[in-house]
Amino acid sequence: MKILIVSDSHGHTEEIMSLVKQYPNIDVYLHAGDSQEMEVSLFPYQTVKGNCDYDSNMMKRLLIDTPYGKLLMTHAPIVSKEELKEQNIKIYVYGHLHKRVYEKDGEIFYISPGSTCYERDRFNEGYCILTVTSKSVKARFFDL
Repeated sequence: MKILIVSDSHGHTEEIMSLVKQYPNIDVYLHAGDSQEMEVSLFPYQTVKGNCDYDSNMMKRLLIDTPYGKLLMTHAPIVSKEELKEQNIKIYVYGHLHKRVYEKDGEIFYISPGSTCYERDRFNEGYCILTVTSKSVKARFFDL
């Protein structure tokens, strides 16, 4: 399974939509919040509500099944390790920090794609593509 993840686009929708054209064979497109757009205008991205989003139709949490296990996405990294374990979450995706993260703690992968604008770490604005199998979760980060 291939999952393309973006976050914190803050109204710069053209960039993230160009990724859909660039990667037409992705299984799931995720946006980890702060799009500053209406959810319907982000299709085919599944999104969660960030602190700068005003669309009341956006969910605060998104849960999807992957070959590796359950993936939970929120905007800010607000879910505790204990809650992730209780819910049997194997992949936790979040945004908000505008920083790239790819860590494994125990059986849980923590992934933040960085930001498609206003990056706050030493990397350029970008996104992440996850390759998920029943045995592994591999993240590759790309600059826009």
